[in-house]
Amino acid sequence: MFVLSITGSVQVLYWGEMEYADRTLLARAIRVRKNASTPVSGYMVGAALRPVGSDRVFYGCNVEEDGQTSTVHAEAAALSAMISALGPQARCSTIAIALGPRDESVTSPPKHTGRLITSLSEITRTPCGHCRGLFSQYGGGDIRFLCLQQNGQVVIGTMADFFPCGFKL
Repeated sequence: MFVLSITGSVQVLYWGEMEYADRTLLARAIRVRKNASTPVSGYMVGAALRPVGSDRVFYGCNVEEDGQTSTVHAEAAALSAMISALGPQARCSTIAIALGPRDESVTSPPKHTGRLITSLSEITRTPCGHCRGLFSQYGGGDIRFLCLQQNGQVVIGTMADFFPCGFKL
């Protein structure tokens, strides 16, 4: 394990180096990714999140519409499920995200398939700006992201790491 510094610290871990609760959450994101409906992009995303103060887990996968104007993002779907069950005061503690092309095999535990991540520019699989904005509102700077990378490593960082200048009202 090593730490990359941005505004805080981003960890790059192998599956076996992760805490059990984080491995379990990521395994659920990997599982729900298989349900994604991606007729346009072929890019499948699964998300599993845990709310603050709860052991419950909420899931989402991306659902595309042919015109791409009504696409549902996996992270937003999981967040919506949490708010539907717990109300608008609910906040996300940790979210795990498994994403990649339809033809890419993603297993639990993930297999290391490539070069080690050694710089921030090699971290390519994180939530989009739209989803970061949502989580800024429903989790704040302390929310943890577990992002499975193409090479099988997992990048772990906070909202402050991935969205250092987030919008707040």
